[in-house]
Amino acid sequence: MKEKITSWQDRRVNAINRWSKRKGIPCSDLNPYFDEYDAILNSPAKTKKQYKGEKMTKEAKEMVNYP
Repeated sequence: MKEKITSWQDRRVNAINRWSKRKGIPCSDLNPYFDEYDAILNSPAKTKKQYKGEKMTKEAKEMVNYP
């Protein structure tokens, strides 16, 4: 019996894994989604919308500090 996936983190990680498997890309630091995978696992966000908001805020701060 399949386990029901409830959290947005589980759904996103599974989507990344499916994409990687289809493209034949290993789950390593060579994967273009490697940084996102790490960020998802370490995110305190309860929803995907919160995660995207935090991510956009962080990216905006990095752009301001870009020399």
